[in-house]
Order: sequence, then structure tokens, then C-alpha cells
Amino acid sequence: MGMSSVRLGLGVILLLSPLMFARAGIYMGTDQTVPHEYQASSPTKVKTNHPPLSKPFSNSPVTTCTTCGQKSKPKPTTISKSPARMVPLERPYPTNPLVDLGKNATKPPYQKPPYRKVKVKPPIEIAIRPGSLRENVNRVVRRGGEGYRVIWELPNDYNWVGRETMTGYDTKEVLAKLLQPYPVQAVFYQENHIIAIKQRRRA
Repeated sequence: MGMSSVRLGLGVILLLSPLMFARAGIYMGTDQTVPHEYQASSPTKVKTNHPPLSKPFSNSPVTTCTTCGQKSKPKPTTISKSPARMVPLERPYPTNPLVDLGKNATKPPYQKPPYRKVKVKPPIEIAIRPGSLRENVNRVVRRGGEGYRVIWELPNDYNWVGRETMTGYDTKEVLAKLLQPYPVQAVFYQENHIIAIKQRRRA
């Protein structure tokens, strides 16, 4: 009874051994066909793009001391921390101002106009003669050269006594000095170029 059970166990082991080796990926060389799901695949080579390893390369040269026979250590290099100087590029501008470049046109830099001296009108010098005030007023207006016409709206004339030279920058200033001693005034109508001599109003 004992020997038969041993033989039965060995037979089961021999029957199951191909299946166990097939799971482990070992081919037994028997005529039995191994199922497709338990067949071991052949190893494949994987191609890589990595370059072959080479010896390490050092940028710092190593010199050998002839006297002591020892290798000298490379000196550390210092890096300047000062910022690099930026030089602005000059943008060319068109020399001809009449050329229209369209949307890509660049405006020239602002240039201050040249200084021009303002011509100052020289003061008027008029000699006032003794006699009629009305005639002296007409003489001042003609000497001013501004094209005014005098309208005398007073009922009478006044007498000017003595000789005097009056100065002013325009006709209005000279007439104000001439009429100051009298109760009359000069009213200017610039649109019509008319000077009306009227009675001075009391304040």
C-alpha cells in the first residue's frame, strides 16, 4: 500500500513537471506541446541613442613640476561681477523730410528752433509845435504810420503853447501824453482804423 502511493505521487509529479517548467520559462525538450500563453519569449536587444562612455575630460590643464615631481593644482578663475556696458544703437532717420515712409516711418528727434531776435519797433519822436491842438493831433497820427483817420468831435479847438518833443512806442501812447492837459480823450476804433477825439468823461 505504501509503495503504490509513492509510485502514484511520482507519476503525478512527472505529469505536472512540463507544465511547471513552462510557467518558469524552461523548455524541457519533450515532444509535448507547451501552450502559447506559457511559451517564453526570446530576449530582444534595445537600441539606445546614448553615446559611448569616454574618459572624463578636464578643462583645466595640469602641469607637472620638474623639481618636486608633484602635480600642481589648477588656480581658480575669478569672474568679474561688473555689469556689461550697453551701448545704444543709433537709429537712422531719413534725410529728406518730404519722403513718406508710411506706417514704419520714424519721427526725427525734437529739435529746438533757432533763436530769433524779436524786432522791437523804435520809439516815435514827434515835435509838438505851438498853435492848434487839432493840427498837432493830426501830425502825431501821420507820424505813427498806422493808417488811422482822425475825427474831431469837439465843438471848438484848443491852443498849444510852447515847443516840446514827445516820444512813445505807438500812436496811442503819444496822443495820451499830448491830450493829458486838456479835457479831451482819444478813442481808438481799430476795426475801422478811426481815432475819435471826444470830450473826456468825468469820473
